[in-house]
Amino acid sequence: MLRGMAETEAALRAKQVPFYLLRDSKDPGSCVAAFATAGEASSSSSSGSSSSSNKTKAPDSTHRTAVVFTDMTPLRTPMKWVRDAAACLDAQNVPLVQVSCIG
Repeated sequence: MLRGMAETEAALRAKQVPFYLLRDSKDPGSCVAAFATAGEASSSSSSGSSSSSNKTKAPDSTHRTAVVFTDMTPLRTPMKWVRDAAACLDAQNVPLVQVSCIG
């Protein structure tokens, strides 16, 4: 999984698309929604060297998040996080898209 995220980050960086790995063990759904709508959240950098208590800010707060992508998982707890994030994002007109890649 980590190798896949590293590959994704490298591919996005090559296209000048930022990649953020957000971690919040208490409320991941709200963490993602807060970052996408306000440009700031408790998180980890893409290198993974920061603790979850650090703040990550979007590099340019003049740009609005257009869409949030997440992976698909059928597990109950991660699905709750996705529903929570989707509800917060929907209130800000930011779509959340789940993707599933089997390969």
